[in-house]
Amino acid sequence: MLANQIKIQIPQNQLIYKYNKKYDILDIYIVNNKPMISDEILNGVYEHFDRDTDELVGISIENYKNRNECELYNVLPFKLDFDYIENNIIKNFKN
Repeated sequence: MLANQIKIQIPQNQLIYKYNKKYDILDIYIVNNKPMISDEILNGVYEHFDRDTDELVGISIENYKNRNECELYNVLPFKLDFDYIENNIIKNFKN
């Protein structure tokens, strides 16, 4: 996705977050538990699409903690609240 393209607007409360601390992978889903196909849009950053409808259902970000927020903003199809992720997902992660 290019920075000047319109991003999908998704309310924060509709996103499902999963974080794998061991491998530092952040998964964010709009719809969970759907058969999907993935497209790598940046090294280690994936968009996931419903296999039947081609609708966007989520994203995965490998090596999340070392990512540049501006770089992610420029390639992701929807806006992320990085402060929310840091304070509510990463810091509160339980093993």
